[in-house]
Amino acid sequence: MISMLSVLSSTLIMQLLTGPPTSSATSQDLPAALRPSSREEAILVGSGDIADCDSQGDEATAVLVERVLAASDNAVAFTAGDNVYPDGSPDQYRRCYEPTWGRFKSRTLPAVGNHDARTPNSAGMRGTFAGRFSQTGPLWYAADVKGLDADGHPVQWRVVVLDSNCDKVDCTAKGAQYAWLKEELRQQKAAKQRCTVAIAHHPRFTSGPHGDEKQMIPLWRLLDDGAVDLVVSGHDHTYERFPALDADGKVAAKSGIASIVAGLGGKSRYPIVSARQHSMTLRNDRDGVLVLRLGTDGWTSALLSTNDEVIDLARGRCR
Repeated sequence: MISMLSVLSSTLIMQLLTGPPTSSATSQDLPAALRPSSREEAILVGSGDIADCDSQGDEATAVLVERVLAASDNAVAFTAGDNVYPDGSPDQYRRCYEPTWGRFKSRTLPAVGNHDARTPNSAGMRGTFAGRFSQTGPLWYAADVKGLDADGHPVQWRVVVLDSNCDKVDCTAKGAQYAWLKEELRQQKAAKQRCTVAIAHHPRFTSGPHGDEKQMIPLWRLLDDGAVDLVVSGHDHTYERFPALDADGKVAAKSGIASIVAGLGGKSRYPIVSARQHSMTLRNDRDGVLVLRLGTDGWTSALLSTNDEVIDLARGRCR
């Protein structure tokens, strides 16, 4: 099943993502636990809260992403929003994002964050990823990531990217994004799509200082009803992993959605005060990127830190 994106088709998205490795790195440059079994393995790698001209953190995390992209031709980068600080302006994208994470923007699925949206119409993000978005259309879309799993079996995951700036877009059941997502999930079910990951900047659940994003509840319920397997967010500059939870934060092993806050993209790191209920892992000691190795019925996740530490190696199953 291939559904049309808000702006352009999944087919075109994958044409943009396809290309040679971004550096001369090889799979041997990655820790053994994250090393692809072949150059065709399907992988997602990325983070949120990334670039700032006053920080060098994004330079280090960009190298991590490039190493993963170089290890598999089917690896795809993503951003979880707040791609450049402080305001996501065209000039800030040009000076601060382009020299680092911009090196592999043709292989990136970007999400918008609140700092990106400080510039009217998120113009900096739209200009940087011209061809992926129109100049006025929505910033939510979906794409396929294809390849092989670690055992050589064909894999196709659906990636749903949302705009969680609910102060600027309607995140309720009456909004255009909700209607689009409902139809997207309906088509996925009709096509018997097995595994889906959503990316949205604001986390429904987090131990960080921003706190749980309650305005995401309607979209979370819809994602849960549509059997989405995993949600990746940023916003809080930490790394945190949660088990499958329903929209009210209750453990729901046979339903619910697992989630990961991946906000250590390089801007800064937030202090940790305490972990909220159901938090499984909470880290802030080093910048890093989330690596998702995609399988036919599940995924392996880990935080790859800038000192090459593999943190929180975990597995999840698709519903």
